[in-house]
Amino acid sequence: MTPPAFVDLGKAAKDLFTKEYNHGFLKVESTTHADQNGAIEFKTGGVHTIASGRVAGNVDVKYKLPSYGFTLTEKWNTENMLGTVIEVKDQFAKGLKVTFDSCFAPQLGKRTSKVKGEWSGDRVKVNCDLGLDAGVLLNMSGVTEFRTWLIGVQTCFDTTTSKLRNTNVAFGKIGPDYVIHSFVNNGQEFGASLYHRAAPAKVDNQAKVAFASTHHLSDKLKLILSTQFAMDRLNEGGHKFGFGLVYTQ
Repeated sequence: MTPPAFVDLGKAAKDLFTKEYNHGFLKVESTTHADQNGAIEFKTGGVHTIASGRVAGNVDVKYKLPSYGFTLTEKWNTENMLGTVIEVKDQFAKGLKVTFDSCFAPQLGKRTSKVKGEWSGDRVKVNCDLGLDAGVLLNMSGVTEFRTWLIGVQTCFDTTTSKLRNTNVAFGKIGPDYVIHSFVNNGQEFGASLYHRAAPAKVDNQAKVAFASTHHLSDKLKLILSTQFAMDRLNEGGHKFGFGLVYTQ
């Protein structure tokens, strides 16, 4: 089994606080393909913030050439940000994916670019990325798996000062219906999480209880309903409700 990337360790527990909890928002997503082979993919999304009335949207167009391991993605959002992502997979070496990620803000004339590399083996995954802007930083990480146990290391190297900025270590285990994750960041921050899915509900340290429900209206259409209640002021209002609609072709 190929292990997850370092940034995805503990992702199941992190998603409990964000994924499918759309309270306070109205959200619509759609993914369609221009042909039966799925070589051209269109993904659009829109979010309406109920409290402020703000509306945001995005459009992504993805072009795939599977025989060459090539994928080109063009992005645009209502903040007038333009993005281009180029991926080449399994062409330079088996299991190696090279990505060029660029973002451009026309109104500011500012561009950011990054080159990423990822190599996946049977029991190991290595990631690195290099920013092409001022103050070049090289981020490197690796995760190995042994009998469902995971060990990962991440570090950041500042090429301008030739010094390591930080070193993070993570340790975890993946079970049939649970995920254990612990980490040490730069020898100063310690943490752990345990994920076990029993019901789509959560409670935070501010006495707020949230529930989420997902209904598959069809094979292609998914409806997400979510609510959040402030238990310390049930009679005062201020509770949030959310709605999400996801279409995938």
